Amino acid sequence: MFANDLFWLTLTTAMTALFWPVYIFERMFRLGTGALGYAPNGDRGGFNPKETKPAPWAARAQAAHMNAIENLVVFGILGVTAHQVGASVLLATQIYFVARLLHFAVYTAGIPGIRTLAFAVGNLAQLSVAWSIVRALS
Repeated sequence: MFANDLFWLTLTTAMTALFWPVYIFERMFRLGTGALGYAPNGDRGGFNPKETKPAPWAARAQAAHMNAIENLVVFGILGVTAHQVGASVLLATQIYFVARLLHFAVYTAGIPGIRTLAFAVGNLAQLSVAWSIVRALS
């Protein structure tokens, strides 16, 4: 069951989709029912500049979530492509999952050195998948 690259890609996607409650719950606690409305300036998402500032950890959680989404676009395409061409990328998808989970946790906690290391490991996993695709197509 756990020995499938698409399983880990799906798990990573689901994990990324579940990062938002971390900072939204802080916003709801801070603003009460006001967190359920729209920003007066029509902004989608983010924090309304007229409201009180979010806790620093909540702002970092939102930034970590946006970073995870940006990187998931690349990794998702690479993961599906690797699966289609028959490249063996199971270990890379597992490493990517752990790296992104660690990245979100330490970014939210404000631990810069480990955050950078986790990001770099995730990026190396992306490059590993890309290289596996190139090798499979050569």
